Amino acid sequence: MEASELAQTDQHIEQEGYGFFLSYPEDESDLSKGHVMERVNFAQGSQITESKHLMLAAIDEAGNIQEGEALNFVDVHIISRDNEGRPIGSTGVELPEEWFVGQSHEFKGQEIKISHPAKVAYYKLHSERSYDKTDLEALAQTGSLSIEDVEEIAQIFEQEFSNGRKQFETVIEELLQKIKPGMPAEEVFDTLAQHPVIAEKIKYIEDSIRQLSQAIAESEEISLEQIMTQALSIFKVQESFDDKRAEINGIRKILEDKAKLENIRGEIQE
Repeated sequence: MEASELAQTDQHIEQEGYGFFLSYPEDESDLSKGHVMERVNFAQGSQITESKHLMLAAIDEAGNIQEGEALNFVDVHIISRDNEGRPIGSTGVELPEEWFVGQSHEFKGQEIKISHPAKVAYYKLHSERSYDKTDLEALAQTGSLSIEDVEEIAQIFEQEFSNGRKQFETVIEELLQKIKPGMPAEEVFDTLAQHPVIAEKIKYIEDSIRQLSQAIAESEEISLEQIMTQALSIFKVQESFDDKRAEINGIRKILEDKAKLENIRGEIQE
């Protein structure tokens, strides 16, 4: 959904018995405590907060969530665009424009618009929730997602991995100008925490930043290569990339196996 459409959409869905909610962990340090569903109203000026997931849920007349509705708890993704108006994803990678054109389908005698399956898969792959992985597998089984879609998604993620690493390196280079040999861990932490990119996320990455600060304080050498190596290890960057590649390969395999099975069935029928 376009950010410019949120206020108007909010007014419309409320008339239909739905509302927007931000979903986020009750306690970041203990995810077993469940999630908060915070009602937001974009028609009244509410803003999306980073790290909070936007959802649409059924509500009653008092605005409380209605459980058990057939259409409920729908993920909503806000489309980011560059200065030229082109859709972009994580780390600024351009996304295919055709992904953002609704596809017409008939449902119960009416024509409705649904999202491009590749766009759905892309955003699902960017989520870490267990049910998103289940949704991805179900999407692959429907036959609406093609091998070509998966290859395009894989290429986009590789661009994002490359851009992410470069952005990571840029932050380290900027910090190197302020970190001095012999600085105690707490002073290193304060220096890191003041960087705008880190400060924006410090609530969620404080433990990792403290680990990195300690590693830097204990290092005999302070260089870009040394700190990059430490940071990539502590934040498990390569592990994260490899996990995402494995997810994409899993979807690819489902489609390949499905195609093989269909070929076998076709040969048997002949």
